Amino acid sequence: MWSCPYCGNHSGVKFRDRNLKGMLCMHPDCGRFEEMDDQTFGGVDQSEEEAWSFA
Repeated sequence: MWSCPYCGNHSGVKFRDRNLKGMLCMHPDCGRFEEMDDQTFGGVDQSEEEAWSFA
């Protein structure tokens, strides 16, 4: 399970575009990005799914 190296939160979202790849922390007081290489990024377990709702 991934944990944020800045705040210790375990809730994050995998993010990839042509310049960055890594995990984005979803804690409201953090929101920092941890950049990862291909091997680490591929091994991140996201078995716990986030539920989002917008009001």
